[in-house]
Amino acid sequence: MKESGGLERRIGTFQAITINMSQMMGAGPFITIPLVLTTMGGPQAMFGWIAGAVLALLDGQIWSELGSSLPGEGALIITSRPLSMIERAI
Repeated sequence: MKESGGLERRIGTFQAITINMSQMMGAGPFITIPLVLTTMGGPQAMFGWIAGAVLALLDGQIWSELGSSLPGEGALIITSRPLSMIERAI
């Protein structure tokens, strides 16, 4: 629906992704990356950020697989219950 000004009120895929990323990450990486690069004296500091991003991606994939294979509420309690050796009477 168009308003009187002629602009549409909608959010596309790109806008939704950027809003989501800014809400999750905040401005921290954009402030600290230049400081780390100037302190380390070169681009080798980016390898640490890249390694951290890869580890965070792998961690997210692991938790999403656990969440899809063991559905339920309780997050860590639900996923760790089958792994524990102690039998519980429920």
